[in-house]
Amino acid sequence: MDITQALEVIDAEMSAQIDRSLSEAEIALLVDAWDNQTYDQIAEASGYSLNYLQRDVGPRFWKLLRAING
Repeated sequence: MDITQALEVIDAEMSAQIDRSLSEAEIALLVDAWDNQTYDQIAEASGYSLNYLQRDVGPRFWKLLRAING
């Protein structure tokens, strides 16, 4: 599976289970984490602040992924 397929699967599961799609920040986080980037690197590449990714989007997103994965 590549990142494009992973994004499609995750987005479809989110749509089915919680009726929403991946946000741009979540996509950036997932794509760069897939490539083993750090939060610092993800923030620099995406334009989102490190604090926003580490303390807001990241924790909520990883928890959500665990929940939809069941």
